[in-house]
Amino acid sequence: MNNRTPAAAALAGALALTLAGCGSSGDQPAAAPATTITVAAPAVTTTATATVKVPGPAATTVQVTRTVTAPPPPPVAAIEEGVWTVGSDIKPGTYRTIDAVTDGCYWSITKSGSNGSDIINNGTPTGGHPVVTLRKGQDFETHDCGSWAKR
Repeated sequence: MNNRTPAAAALAGALALTLAGCGSSGDQPAAAPATTITVAAPAVTTTATATVKVPGPAATTVQVTRTVTAPPPPPVAAIEEGVWTVGSDIKPGTYRTIDAVTDGCYWSITKSGSNGSDIINNGTPTGGHPVVTLRKGQDFETHDCGSWAKR
């Protein structure tokens, strides 16, 4: 079973290629291949250092840096139970419950950063499909209402 992450596997492959390029002819180590990768998206950088002994009086240290770009998080298809910040966790807009709600549903819209104390709007519907309009700078909390989809 292989427990390595894709980033670790890519780094191991790059390290193996670089180490393979450290053979020598005579007493001089071969130049390691250099690759520069430029990415515009946020990236995760993994660095590994390996010491390779080549013929001669000193060991040669080869450092390989492999940059792996993390894919963007998938968009939230539906808002589930919890507290969400509009503008970073979910997009602003109008949302409606996917299924009809039952007793016990509670939702609230509060000012972001107020820790839920600055309530803009809230509700405890006992049926139907509640609809909320969410704006950037707000937090949306939902419990026992099911999933909410953007309209």
